[in-house]
Amino acid sequence: MSGLVRWADILCGTCTTDVLESPWTWGQRWRRMRANNWSDCGDCGGRVDSLMVKHGGPFDINTNFGQSPAETRAMNSAHEAGHAVVGLEFDYPMQKAEIPDDTSGDIGGIVNWRFGDSARIYTDQFGAMSLAGTVAQQRWMQEQGRVLTDADRVDLSYGAHGDTAMLADRLGEVPEGSLELAKEMVSDRVTWRQMQRVAKELNESGRLNEGQTRSAMTAAKTQYTALHLTKPASTPAPKPSLATTTTTTTGGTAMAGLDDIRAAISTTNDKSQQIQAALNQVQQWAGEIAGQLGTVLSDSGQVQQVIGAFQELSGQRIDELHQLVSGAVSEIEQYGQRL
Repeated sequence: MSGLVRWADILCGTCTTDVLESPWTWGQRWRRMRANNWSDCGDCGGRVDSLMVKHGGPFDINTNFGQSPAETRAMNSAHEAGHAVVGLEFDYPMQKAEIPDDTSGDIGGIVNWRFGDSARIYTDQFGAMSLAGTVAQQRWMQEQGRVLTDADRVDLSYGAHGDTAMLADRLGEVPEGSLELAKEMVSDRVTWRQMQRVAKELNESGRLNEGQTRSAMTAAKTQYTALHLTKPASTPAPKPSLATTTTTTTGGTAMAGLDDIRAAISTTNDKSQQIQAALNQVQQWAGEIAGQLGTVLSDSGQVQQVIGAFQELSGQRIDELHQLVSGAVSEIEQYGQRL
């Protein structure tokens, strides 16, 4: 097969708008369209026919976001770590997490669980575990400096379709509250460090069992706690006499002690987490506004401009702010690790 195409090149305008507005509801639709050779939508089928003419026959679909194999493997590891960490936080019985040697196919990784007929799958927690992979993957991409485009978001929806289709098969729909719970957990500074540690070890080894995964989570939490939350016990130092006082200043401000610096870093992380959560809420509201306006007022050119503004706010603009906050937090944490 020749030529490389992205999913956004295949979907028609109507389907693209739909998947951008409701990415988590497309699981069964993605699967059905693939199985039916895109006959689910005539316009999408026509685009496939045109692409086959353009490329002289069947074509490959680019599922790696234009990344190198090493970057794709690291991204897929972050995705599977999202599933694994959230599931283990809920004490789900994990069998293994695994990344194949070749991550260029549709299966970039997998986490296996031993649920049987457990009633625990009919909960917001189960839905959050299922969605956490793509939420973690999106955060990983943003922390690599990538500003997500509409084509990226379509690819993310397709990449999640195995998880979302499974939810729809078992439960009929994504449980209410699952997405917000997944976002909340991935945004949590300690949980995210656990995901990063699990992703790193999974990327290196290719496979982790439950014990290895829990060990990585414990190590990440211990390291984070030692850096951000604990302070050495101390007794007040005697106040020096005026004759021997020495003050070191930078820009007219007395230099802070090590405990003060660590406390400031911890506060920065706390407030940054709140900022990220607020940005997630703004992004959700902006998408809902754009969708509602598009449904009832789509014929007006002036309204289309308003819809476009809210769509931009629900996408690239908020992604840029997420990236800015994540970059700043990363820099201050690296400074703290050097203390």
